[in-house]
Amino acid sequence: MADVLVVADFVGPHDALVAAAKKRAAASDALHLLVPAAPLPHTHTDGQREAAARERLTGLLDALNQSGVHADGEVGDPNVFQAVADALRRTNADDLIVVTPPKTGERRDHLDIADHLERAFERPVQRIEQPGARLLAGHRAEVGFASEHPGPPAGAGIALRNTMIGVAAVIALCGAVVLGYVLHHHANREAALRGAQRIAVTEHDFRIQVANPSPRAGKIAFLVANGGPSAHEFVLFKTARPAAGMPLGSDGNIDEGSPLLNDVLDSGSDITPGKERDLIATLPAGHYVAVCNLPGHYRLGMRVDINVSG
Repeated sequence: MADVLVVADFVGPHDALVAAAKKRAAASDALHLLVPAAPLPHTHTDGQREAAARERLTGLLDALNQSGVHADGEVGDPNVFQAVADALRRTNADDLIVVTPPKTGERRDHLDIADHLERAFERPVQRIEQPGARLLAGHRAEVGFASEHPGPPAGAGIALRNTMIGVAAVIALCGAVVLGYVLHHHANREAALRGAQRIAVTEHDFRIQVANPSPRAGKIAFLVANGGPSAHEFVLFKTARPAAGMPLGSDGNIDEGSPLLNDVLDSGSDITPGKERDLIATLPAGHYVAVCNLPGHYRLGMRVDINVSG
């Protein structure tokens, strides 16, 4: 007997899921259904997304019950990784079932959510291929998330980038004062960036590429762009630990409260696919690590060492 988390991050037919659930139930496995409140084209508010997800959950539970399969369920976070992390804290499931469309040559990286979840949470993942299903996690870049400015049009100069300005945060760091902040209004951008080393950073599933990982000490501007398809964040720590050896919490994500880490920069809210954000800090010489610490993303490879020279 096993506890099984069924991740239903899709819309469309569900006969393949029901068939797989019947087999697991016959083996006396306990099934818990998770439906992330992912955005759909007709949902524009959190309430609408939650209501749509709850409707999908009710429909799936009814289909399972009609087939003689008992299961319980919940609506989870819109981000499938966060939803799974939250559910695993409550259920401690032994393994996962994930419904995907059949694999084809089209949009292959979007269809590998089962592989990503297996690597992130170190549990066996059974992939159920459902003809006609549409995987919501793979379509988030198309549906989009509100609240962020788009990047520059093709060919636009760097000064035209729409970015965000936030309140400056002064952090005591190893005897030095580090000033970190995020830009909000492009009118202020060039003044804020004046004299800074500008380092282009590209985040995508699931890597962070830094154009210059060995900058000089001083004022540094990280120009972070999210290539998607998922939302990401950019967090910079000063630490003696290598990027691949950061202290982890029980959930497998970086323990940001660890005494081994000094938090230097944080993008704050997630950077959505296709959007950009500038983060500026005055950094003394030393070793730093940049990560995305959204659930599962660090362990999937979103980490990089940055060595600042004196």
